[in-house]
Amino acid sequence: MKFAFIVLLLIISMAVGQDHVLLSEICVRNSPAEFIEIYNPTGTGVLIEDYYLTDLYGLQVSADEFYPIIVNSPVQNQQIFDFLVQFPAGTAIEPGEALIVALNGSDFLATYSFEPDFEIIETGIGIPMRIPVNGFVGSSAELANGGGTVTVFYWDSCSDLVQDIDYASWSDDYVRRLDKTDICVDGPDADYIESTYYNDIDPLFQDRISGGPHPNGQSFTRIDFTEGTETFYGGNGLYGHDETSENMSQTWAFVVITPGYITTAISRSTWAQIKSIEY
Repeated sequence: MKFAFIVLLLIISMAVGQDHVLLSEICVRNSPAEFIEIYNPTGTGVLIEDYYLTDLYGLQVSADEFYPIIVNSPVQNQQIFDFLVQFPAGTAIEPGEALIVALNGSDFLATYSFEPDFEIIETGIGIPMRIPVNGFVGSSAELANGGGTVTVFYWDSCSDLVQDIDYASWSDDYVRRLDKTDICVDGPDADYIESTYYNDIDPLFQDRISGGPHPNGQSFTRIDFTEGTETFYGGNGLYGHDETSENMSQTWAFVVITPGYITTAISRSTWAQIKSIEY
C-alpha cells in the first residue's frame, strides 16, 4: 500500500459526543473475504454480549421473516444465505477499538494474513459468533452483492422490542431495507401485552450507501462517525436514535479494503481522489 494512503488511514479522530458503537467497514461478496467491522467511538468500554448481528431486512408485511421476531419465535423462511447471530458472552469493545467479524474465518486469514476477531460460519479461525435461541446461520451465509443490509441491534432477552445500534444498506430495491413501523410484538416479559415499534423512515425515502456492490478490492467504509443527518430521538434505536434516517450516501464511501483501520476525519472529497489507489 502506498505510504500516503497509510498515513491517511492512521488519522483517527473520534466523533464528539458519539454515544454508541458503529459499523465502520463492510466487505461484501464482490471481494474475496467478506467481513463486518464495528468500532467504539465512545470514551468508555462497551459490553456487547447482548448485541446481535444480522443481514436480515424486512418490512411490516414480512415481519415473521424479520429480526424483531427473535423475541418470541424463530425467523420464518430461514435462507441459506442469511444469518442472525450474537456476540459471545463477556465480549467488550474498548474505546477506539475495532472488532472484525468475518463471514468465513479461514477465507479471511488466507486473504489478509491475520485472523479475524470472530467468524460467523465456523471454520476454527476466529471466535465463533453465538447462534442465539431463534437465531441461525445459513449454510452459505454471505453479504450479497446485489443489495442487502447489515444491522447491529441490542436485546436484553426479556423485553418485547429490540433496539437498533447501527444499520447500513446498499441497494436500489426498497424492499431490501428496514421498516419496523407499527410492528407489534409480545416478547418473554411477564405480561401478554404487545409493544409497538415507532415509525421508521419510509423505505422509499431511506438513503443508502450505494445502489449496488462496491468494486472488487474495495469495501464500504464509514467516513463520518457523527452519523450525518440521523435523527437522535423518536426512533427504534438505542437512546431513541432513528437508524433509518442516516444519509448513508454521504457518511460512507468506497475505499480500498482496510480491516482494522478506522478512517475518520477524512473528507468525502478526499476519499473520492484516492478510491483508485491499490495495494
